[in-house]
Amino acid sequence: MAHVTLLCILFLCSIICLIGIRALYRRQQCMKRIGELVGIAKEEEGPRERRSLMRRWLALAGFRHASASLFFLGSMVASSWSALILLAVLNYLAIFNGPIETLLRVPSTFVHMVGLAGYGIPLLVFFLIAGMPIFVVRGARTKRIRQVEQDLPLFLDLLSTLAEAGMSFDLALGKILSSQPSARALSMEFRIFQREASLGISRLKCFRRLSQRLSIPSVSLFIAALIQSEQLGANVAETLRRQAEDLRHRRQEQAMLHAQGLSVKLVFPLVLCFLPGIFIATLGPTVYQLIHIVGGVTGAF
Repeated sequence: MAHVTLLCILFLCSIICLIGIRALYRRQQCMKRIGELVGIAKEEEGPRERRSLMRRWLALAGFRHASASLFFLGSMVASSWSALILLAVLNYLAIFNGPIETLLRVPSTFVHMVGLAGYGIPLLVFFLIAGMPIFVVRGARTKRIRQVEQDLPLFLDLLSTLAEAGMSFDLALGKILSSQPSARALSMEFRIFQREASLGISRLKCFRRLSQRLSIPSVSLFIAALIQSEQLGANVAETLRRQAEDLRHRRQEQAMLHAQGLSVKLVFPLVLCFLPGIFIATLGPTVYQLIHIVGGVTGAF
């Protein structure tokens, strides 16, 4: 009965996803035709002002192609049906039934609870395989944030140094981007910033769009400081230097917090893995000799 219910739910979700894919495809075709008629560019580099939550979530992870939403929904349907087929094969082969029935025969309440929990393993496997596209997008977003956090301090130091040397912000940005790899997330976003600025979009709007495309707190603080200095007419070099120092201090504080929490994280590996080996190595020979002495006295050996 549970398998039939799961199959019905999966079938309904697949139908909904297919309807969504068809609607998104038709919308993209309509937008493409309107763009061809009006003369608008086929594809937009920056984020649109009105964007669905799914498209924004995928864009923050770096998936900004026009068909990213269609591909994501299709991969969700494919992974769900793949998980269901795998569960059917495992149920046919009875891989989980044997160990679970063996555990249920043991006269122990704890073992019985473990055996009953074993019935949830197929459901867990199903959700893990069905949610694989979500895990891939989350991993890409985490990797993107890590890249930006790694590149931003050096990027700010170089910007502040070149600005203090007398270069303008645009010239310093061009010098830095010419020496940076184009595959890095921060360099890619600043290249989009340069392209938008060259198209005539105001610098303040380009800065805001850059902050929206990345949506990372450290970058948002940096962009907010640049916007404020741009509006007030402050010295850009001094602003960049202060932002670089603040970011360096924040990274030092985060490193200290991670170092302080390391001792707590090491408790469980030490107790479960390291201390038993020490006890066996130090007390094992003594306990072995004690057992032989007691056995010789009692006549057991």
